[in-house]
Amino acid sequence: MVEPAAGRAMEVTVGLERGFAGRPDADETLRRLADMGVTSAETYVRWIDFEPAEGRMDWSVFDADLEALLAHGLRWVPFLIAGPWYATPEWFRRGPRSVFARCLEHGRETGTQSIWNPHLFPEVRRLMAAFAERYGASPGPAGRDGPGAVESLLLGVTGDYGEAIYTVVGNWPGDYHGHAGYWCGDLHALNDFRAWARGRYGDLGALGAAWAPAPVPRSWDAVVPPRSAASPRAWLDFVEWYRGAMTAWAGRWLEAARHVLPGTRVYLCTGGDMLPAHGSDFSEQCRVAAAAGAGVRITNEGSDYVQNLMLTRLVASACRRHGTFFGFEPAAAVTPAGIAARQWNASASGARQIHEYQGNLLRGGDGGAERAAVWERGRPWLVQTAPRPQVALVHSLPDLALREAGLLGGALALARALRPVCDFEVLDDHLLAAGALAGACGLRAAFLSPARWWSAEAAARLRAFVAAGGICVASGARPAIVGEAGPPLEALFGFTPEADECVGISAVVPLEGGPFAAPDAEYRRLPSLHLARAFDGLDPAVVPLLRLAHTPASGRPPLVLWYRPEGRGAAVFYAGTFAVGEDWMSVRGAAEALIRDLLRVLPGALGLPPVDTSPTAGVMETWVDPDGARDEPAAPAPRRSVLGWNASAAPVTWRGQELAPWGMGRWDG
Repeated sequence: MVEPAAGRAMEVTVGLERGFAGRPDADETLRRLADMGVTSAETYVRWIDFEPAEGRMDWSVFDADLEALLAHGLRWVPFLIAGPWYATPEWFRRGPRSVFARCLEHGRETGTQSIWNPHLFPEVRRLMAAFAERYGASPGPAGRDGPGAVESLLLGVTGDYGEAIYTVVGNWPGDYHGHAGYWCGDLHALNDFRAWARGRYGDLGALGAAWAPAPVPRSWDAVVPPRSAASPRAWLDFVEWYRGAMTAWAGRWLEAARHVLPGTRVYLCTGGDMLPAHGSDFSEQCRVAAAAGAGVRITNEGSDYVQNLMLTRLVASACRRHGTFFGFEPAAAVTPAGIAARQWNASASGARQIHEYQGNLLRGGDGGAERAAVWERGRPWLVQTAPRPQVALVHSLPDLALREAGLLGGALALARALRPVCDFEVLDDHLLAAGALAGACGLRAAFLSPARWWSAEAAARLRAFVAAGGICVASGARPAIVGEAGPPLEALFGFTPEADECVGISAVVPLEGGPFAAPDAEYRRLPSLHLARAFDGLDPAVVPLLRLAHTPASGRPPLVLWYRPEGRGAAVFYAGTFAVGEDWMSVRGAAEALIRDLLRVLPGALGLPPVDTSPTAGVMETWVDPDGARDEPAAPAPRRSVLGWNASAAPVTWRGQELAPWGMGRWDG
């Protein structure tokens, strides 16, 4: 077998129940985990578990668990949680300092503490100091170099289960009011929102003008969060504040942990898919984690690799951009193929840590033996790499906020067509502002998530990327700038005020003599009629690539795919979508071929270098720095190594070597 790329071994942590040392099978379980390459075990350390009565600490259960881990050469990952209902002691919940989060939808309290509760953070500092005093200097396993007993500390700052998100489902149905919504209706939260709005606008007149058509509030005490996006500016302001409050709360926890445990690796726990109601802002959470010398653990994976990628890659891209580390955790049980998909996602993303559930590795029956075998085959590849993608998928945060959509909304179909062709970063407005598309970023092409609304700042950075020699691809929605009249971003892609859309049953053909006219192009085969979308009345500077076969009386065939030169690069627009079965391209299964030509053929027509693409169907590729992981951002090194993953249940030949089903390999060019 070809060895993996160079790099430090990942932290491999498995979740165990608190008090596991008292189970009769504890020694056998820990032995088996150590034999499977596990480096540490994670247990929940809830406030309610070690301070059952105010001022009375009881660490006995954790002491016994830690002793058992060390005896088997394993370290500990304590998941320190306070704030959620099931983690907060009853003596605090029922006391005068408790402030429960209140929803805007019903005006009812949940069981989770409000992150605006002024009495909560002093308790967080106190319990964190008590934990540090107890375990901060604990020695590691005998005979093993490295950190002490605590491999890393995971921070559970709020949410239902410790993630840096607001209440979504609650803990157990019926125990308290819980649902997906906006949990900022308590007085402390409302006062914070009013202070934020006053700081932004200064006076009620300016706020009223910005928030039109909403009525102008009579006083600052009458300013309340909007309940819908009827006023786009008001809604965008609200979501920005709501997310910013969660980021600030996470930052306070991170700073406190770094203060009392300066030598311990710390992760912030986050999760979900960044729906506005979750309040999470992944790239900003990575930024504040990096500022505290900490990392981020994201909990949301399953067995679908591309979906996992789209839920985790923004964290990975942001952490690499800010020079810090990250880890991945599943949100449920996974299939045997899902085990391999998770290992590949961690390796191809450059993760430092992979977390798995005990049942996914040790459970007998129901595919247990197969899961264990898949895990063992992929275990040598669990090393931290330094991936070097040349392509980015870019989200618009204003568009996601206005549609109340998460990271999968509108972008998953694009990702399913793009990922078999090449690996990609996932970027957002914050990372664009941090220079992710500027200078020596190593990115040659950017695919825009199908979004109507973009900020003026993001639009300017996209234009600059194209002018400097990048290829920017938009599809589906005509991109415009939120809050401004006119279509300045549409103009980059060749739209004019007179551009006319047409949708109907037609055939689609490449332009004769154009770069996409190759006779073996999949989208040229089997000419037939399907639903197609096209535009007429475009900027005369656009260069046609695909058009409708039918020519109207005007004599101008409407265009399905075209590009507009800008500086050294080009802005490409594809009028269709990448969703399976929705138009002529996806019906023919040719979306991957179209993307491949956009990345390999179109650059040649523009005098630009082509983008590296995978040569083998069914094998995902990721180019990596051959020297392994880097802790600091750096300009892309000369890339000689490529990792490949067989994403199918059958063996395949890839770059001269055989890859087993769900197996990984490395090729050095």
